[in-house]
Amino acid sequence: MVERVKEFLEGHFQGMRADLETLPSGRVSGSLIWGEFVQDADQVARQRRVRAALEQHFGAETQQISVLLTYTPTEIAEMVEA
Repeated sequence: MVERVKEFLEGHFQGMRADLETLPSGRVSGSLIWGEFVQDADQVARQRRVRAALEQHFGAETQQISVLLTYTPTEIAEMVEA
């Protein structure tokens, strides 16, 4: 499932980097880094955008996807510097 989710996200959101893993529970989790997240008002808007795309593509299988943290490249760079 992790590879399918990664392939979908990186194809659907052009330029996105999806760093995903399969948790011991079998659910998919990870970080999404995408420059276009700057257009979203906040984390909630980002989550809604990603979840809507996942639900449209995967349907009920989306329940196998756990936490997906969303960042812009600038946010990642700031965390690395800190």
